[in-house]
Amino acid sequence: TQQKVNQVATSLSSVEGVETVDYYDAPADKLEMLANQANELAEAVTQGSLPQSIGDMVNSAGQLIAGLPFQYPGIMQSQNFSGAADELQQLGGILQQLSSAQPSELPGLLSQLSQGLDTLSRKFSGLVQEFRLESSSVFVDSLYAGYFSRDRSITRINIILSGDPYANSALETVDSLRQEASLTTGSFEGGWQAHLGGEPASRQDILDINNSDFQKVTVLATAGIFIVIMFLLRSLVAPIYMVLTVLLNYGTTIGITTWVFIDVLGRTGIIYLIPLFVFIILVALGADYNIFLVSRIREEAHRLKPREAVAKALSNTGGVITACGLILAGTFATLVTSDLQVVFQIGLAIAIGIIVDTFVVRALVVPAIATLAGRFSWWPSRLTKKIKDREKAGH
Repeated sequence: TQQKVNQVATSLSSVEGVETVDYYDAPADKLEMLANQANELAEAVTQGSLPQSIGDMVNSAGQLIAGLPFQYPGIMQSQNFSGAADELQQLGGILQQLSSAQPSELPGLLSQLSQGLDTLSRKFSGLVQEFRLESSSVFVDSLYAGYFSRDRSITRINIILSGDPYANSALETVDSLRQEASLTTGSFEGGWQAHLGGEPASRQDILDINNSDFQKVTVLATAGIFIVIMFLLRSLVAPIYMVLTVLLNYGTTIGITTWVFIDVLGRTGIIYLIPLFVFIILVALGADYNIFLVSRIREEAHRLKPREAVAKALSNTGGVITACGLILAGTFATLVTSDLQVVFQIGLAIAIGIIVDTFVVRALVVPAIATLAGRFSWWPSRLTKKIKDREKAGH
């Protein structure tokens, strides 16, 4: 089990964007190395030599010991830890004395140094056993409580990212971590699984759910609107370009809004909720405005030529729809006074979308397509044949 956890932790630490990986026995390898080094130095001192690397080892061990309580608070109750800390302090004092000691004092100091290094080696070895859960102590119990589930079938690995955990780059790191963890645990026997939590992972999950919901909403709303318009106008052609122009307005709005937020206002991007909210509102409003206009075109088409029917319908409904659009756009525009970014962005995006729909899509695009389509807009209803017969008769 320990080997598999180490393997997972090692693979996760190699992912770009990861600063450190912390788990229950993360310091064990370095402590074991220091224990062996201290033991070798003790033997060298016993044989009468004084390696210069003793000072470096003591400093390195002191830095490691000083940082352990911040990651493992329960280590303060370990006798091995307290003993190692005390021994390091004493060794530091002995090394200072050696630098100015008289020749007659050297044998005694070297003996103390050898004993101290030997004791430090044993304390570090004891800490290694505790970190690897090979002994029983209060500190080991704290490791079980902090890094394992109650039945000890689940262990926790803490991952610290090198960058801002709220930045978009952290989401890419989350994807990489999940792929790496899945690949590593997938090679184990016994049904090992890895699950990633934390703020960046939660944000990634929310975005994934939002994107999935957006796809569902897009398909259902578009299909529903198309079916309603088809039965209302008793046509297949007109609903197609009516729905397409609504989607065109939505895409245009998202493009303009993104440009305004990023290039003009200097934001890092748009909030993930914006596309879904903007789509629902703009599709509903755009479909309504199109229905007002095209249904009037259909009424006029019973007695006028297609081009004349479009012009008549546009002149009769244009003022009302434009006024409604301006009022609605102004209402949503008041939301830009909010300090909340989500409210600000929703208000500005919808206001832009309504203006584009009112003055471009409904006033220019839909009438132009309806004029070009002519009588085919109402296919396969009887109105298509009626207009055709009227055109043959020269009316």
